Amino acid sequence: MVGVPNAGAVNSYLFWSGGVIPYSKVEENIFYKVLKVGFGMYLKTVYKMSYIELLRKAFPSSRDLLPSYEYGDYLMLEDDSYEKETIPIVNMKTKNDFLNELRYKGWVGVDTYLIGGKGKKTNKYLSVDIDTKNGTKWLDGKPKNIYTTNLGDGTVVLGSSISFYGENLVLDGDHVDILYKSKDFLSQILNHKATYILEQEKKTNQIYNIIATNCNIASSDFLDIEDDNISTIKLGENSYWIRIKDVENIGFNTFDKSILGTESNLILFNVKENGEVKYEFR
Repeated sequence: MVGVPNAGAVNSYLFWSGGVIPYSKVEENIFYKVLKVGFGMYLKTVYKMSYIELLRKAFPSSRDLLPSYEYGDYLMLEDDSYEKETIPIVNMKTKNDFLNELRYKGWVGVDTYLIGGKGKKTNKYLSVDIDTKNGTKWLDGKPKNIYTTNLGDGTVVLGSSISFYGENLVLDGDHVDILYKSKDFLSQILNHKATYILEQEKKTNQIYNIIATNCNIASSDFLDIEDDNISTIKLGENSYWIRIKDVENIGFNTFDKSILGTESNLILFNVKENGEVKYEFR
């Protein structure tokens, strides 16, 4: 297991409890902005669902990454003088039932190898404000400050990575570095020579999106297009999300009128690299 949060990760509390991505590179990424705006608009329009409810429904496994009892107390109350009082993890409403139960189950006859990273600033504890709790978000308090450690790979603290039973290997580097640095170790385990190729990421300047409901897109050519710049996702019965990268002046005339009915709803929005979002409704 390479960089696996066997005792959970603090970052998962930010995501599961409040819908926050704790990485600036992700928050500033154009693809993430498109997902956040697109899903948010679709759910509010069709299902009247909040963004945090969307995240929990779309990514239920993120709850399985919350810190477990093995991780220990990770939330603290902090006053203006920075005096801290820990919140016992066993008393929290936000719990990781999966890992809490898994810790009591042994893996008999299974060779386990744990590879963790160190040397990167990694979130370890959170101080929270319990006065900001509401019905759906921040059930155990909204984070005020984040306390870090260098005993981690930037995503998972070392104590969590090697908390499971098995042979340990600790490497310097971030979450990705330890994957590449452990290739020889993994090759010995698998008795197979490891090779890999790094591909340069292509830059995307803008993404046009069309969310269509009550449209017969299944009978059109949209689902048969083989192009890296165009993708179609079925969201539900006669509901689709079409994403088109790096094009200019797209509009609703993109659609064949034969697939649009009197009750069809279309939302066109364009997310640029700088985060600017433009909307058009039909």
